[in-house]
Amino acid sequence: MRTLHVIGAWHESSGGVRTFYSALLGHAERAGRSMTLVVPGERDALIQEGASTRIYTVAAPRAPVLDRRYRVILPHRLFPAPNAWVWRIIREQQPDVVEVSDKYTLCHLAGLIKQKTGPRPTVIGFSHERFDDVVQAQLGRHPLVRALARLYIRSAYLRQFDAHIANSEYTADELRTAAVSGGPSARLHWRMRDRITVAPLGADVDTFGPWQQSDDVRRRLLGRLGGAP
Repeated sequence: MRTLHVIGAWHESSGGVRTFYSALLGHAERAGRSMTLVVPGERDALIQEGASTRIYTVAAPRAPVLDRRYRVILPHRLFPAPNAWVWRIIREQQPDVVEVSDKYTLCHLAGLIKQKTGPRPTVIGFSHERFDDVVQAQLGRHPLVRALARLYIRSAYLRQFDAHIANSEYTADELRTAAVSGGPSARLHWRMRDRITVAPLGADVDTFGPWQQSDDVRRRLLGRLGGAP
């Protein structure tokens, strides 16, 4: 199986999402499985290539707010023009599955792929977090903010994919709620309730093994945070 993964949260020193996909890419290389990452960058380029794996960057401006180390692939870069970089990558790699890890702009790529006639890759949405949590962390916990987040997941995000993967039951519950909120009569949403799979991401046991435990570090952290033993 040839897989292509389009990722939004990525820069040189980014955290969990990059750690996960870097580990997955290394495993694919060792197993000889074809895997391609498409991530935001300074320019359109192929920046890393192995025997069966590769990483492409798509030229993207820096995020205008919050953490400017991140770049944002704008929706117009996803339009299926003949020479558009993203679509050239898809044509060259011919993936069986396209997985999108982003709820903001990149999710629309899945919808564009689903509109194609004839053979096309399966499109999967990977949720590393709940959208309502992210939105409320930035805009506040007003009930209207939560309601708008739920509306977005149901109306703009959920149906753009053939299926979804979530990193936890907690994350998956947001998608399941959106799928069933209209009842069986909302057929296109209702059928998605059985297309949501939970796949925990695991941990880096080389870095976070039990031999790294330190009573002294634990005491100092508890003191800084005011935590009880």
